[in-house]
Order: sequence, then C-alpha cells, then structure tokens
Amino acid sequence: MKGSFVAFIPGTRGDNLKQYLERRSRGADSERGAVDGRPLIMRRGTTLALMGGALISGEFWMWTLIVPAFRRAAVWQWPGSPVTPDVAVGLLMSVAVVTVIIVAAVMLFTEVDGRGIHRPDWAGGDFIPWSSVTGVSTGASPEALTVRAGKKKVTLSLMLFCDPAALVSLIRNKVPADLLRNI
Repeated sequence: MKGSFVAFIPGTRGDNLKQYLERRSRGADSERGAVDGRPLIMRRGTTLALMGGALISGEFWMWTLIVPAFRRAAVWQWPGSPVTPDVAVGLLMSVAVVTVIIVAAVMLFTEVDGRGIHRPDWAGGDFIPWSSVTGVSTGASPEALTVRAGKKKVTLSLMLFCDPAALVSLIRNKVPADLLRNI
C-alpha cells in the first residue's frame, strides 16, 4: 500500500501531536529547521489561492442566494428606512467574511525563525523573542500550538507549515522544557 493511515487512538495530547507529526512530516528533514535565521517555509501560495477562491465564491453565493432570500422573506422591513434591509444584511455578511480572511492571513504570514515569532499587525507587527516565551502548549487539536509571552498569545497552525516537525523541533530547542506542555 502506497500510503498508510494512522487511526486515532485515545491517549494524551502529546501522543496526538506525535501521530500528527509522523503523518505530515514523512520524508522531511526535521533537523533542517530554521538555518541561519531563515524562517520556516509555509504553504502560502496554496493557502492564498484557496482563501481567494473561498472569498469570491462566498461573496457570489451570498449576493445571488442569501440576499435575494432575505428580500423575498421581507425580513427586517420597517417603514421609512433609508437602507434596504437585504443590502444591509449582505454588507454585514461581507464584513464578517473579510474579517475571517484577515484573521487567516495573519496566521498565514506569521513567521517563525531562530530568533522568535514575527506576527504581522496593523502597526508594523509583533515580535516575540524565544527568551520571552512563558509557555507553549497544544490547543484543542494537535494541529495547533499556542505560544504565550506575557500578555501576548500566538496560535501557530501546523497545517500551514511545510515541515511541522521542524517547527516543533525548533520550539523544543529554543524554549526550556519546563515551559512546554503536551509537546
């Protein structure tokens, strides 16, 4: 059999992370990591294409199906309103979709290298050096790591990295073992 499947076996979160890394990092060199301060490689092109397609598709279906359905159902009709309620609903939904895309883009353009974590922000970005990290743990699923540094909290999605084992290896090398939970 060309590919093998790993079944979910209940256990600790660390076991789930180990299984996930084994599935995703077959054939990748986990020792390579972030060499010479370069950031780990992410799947940006593919993810940006999927996000763009999802945005265009979502907006198309919203304005061709959902907004006309609200118009036919006469939802939120009030006399003397300067704005048509169905257009307002469509704009609110568009804002919600764009907000989700922005949150995903921030996760996508967060870079991890030998110096720390660089997260984009409206005001130039955030930098969290490895020396200021106060804790790293797995999230609700083994595909996400939560890095805390004081009041700052960054979620790293392992699915976005080409070699998630290199990311975990880098974190294990840079953060003291007593600050790692379920990793």
